[in-house]
Amino acid sequence: MSLEGNGLSVSEVPDAWREIARLGDAPTWLLRPPGSAAQFLAVNALEAAHRDVVTSWAELRGYLCDSRLAAVSWNDADDGARREMTFDLGAEDGLGHSIQDAEAELEEVLDQDGRIELRQGCAATALLNQRIGYKVPPALAFDMALTTFVEDLLFPELGFQGAWWLDALDIPKLSAPRGVLHLSALPFWSREKQEEIKRPRPRR
Repeated sequence: MSLEGNGLSVSEVPDAWREIARLGDAPTWLLRPPGSAAQFLAVNALEAAHRDVVTSWAELRGYLCDSRLAAVSWNDADDGARREMTFDLGAEDGLGHSIQDAEAELEEVLDQDGRIELRQGCAATALLNQRIGYKVPPALAFDMALTTFVEDLLFPELGFQGAWWLDALDIPKLSAPRGVLHLSALPFWSREKQEEIKRPRPRR
């Protein structure tokens, strides 16, 4: 399972990524693109018009659908930021959440100004779940559909090697810049295993 989709997760800050993703003693590989540079789609730079194009494309190909959603939001006790968890109430495979699931989550965060909101929005279809390799939650549905858009359309037509999220580097919040290198592009990259570094094992 990868939050970057059906591809190889990559990072320019491997030590931070190792800690965030809990990779332990897994080896580090240095990848080099064909040519002097590689193009990745900058997800954070997308504007509303771009997102509309991707959403329409994904709906036409059966990766996204309009669905009933229940959004539970609350104030994070650590930094005061507003957090949200979204439940798909109308999953096409019949395995979606019920409103009771959202209400149960709301009970957990009521003391943090928890609220629940019913809305219409995009959700992953069974076809997208199959493509990505797990049941994609609504919060990730657009990003996962976007990775298929890049691989199926932008890679063959414009040479985009994957997608890139320019997230803030903040290990305690499990945040770091990260990308996905699509499986279609991976064979063109050279790979070199790095010299192993002795790292302390986490305490149990």
